[in-house]
Amino acid sequence: MIYGTKWIDKFAPPQGFHVDEAEEKKACGLAMDTVFDLLDHEILPWSISYFSNDNGKPIIGGRFTEPMQVRLREQARLREQVKLLNL
Repeated sequence: MIYGTKWIDKFAPPQGFHVDEAEEKKACGLAMDTVFDLLDHEILPWSISYFSNDNGKPIIGGRFTEPMQVRLREQARLREQVKLLNL
């Protein structure tokens, strides 16, 4: 699970993965432009304890399209290169 926010200026690439095209937002189940923080993520099992609707808000569920997955991999490689340069 990757945390996202509607404040798209909060994280610049390569830390922030931006979803702002209409078709990408639709595939992801997003209503507005969103940036995902690639440094803030968790691996969680799919269960009600993690993905419930206790607070009355709709659950946002979707997927990254194949082109988005390619872009994400390229951005993650860039982030690793930047990290190595800063060592």
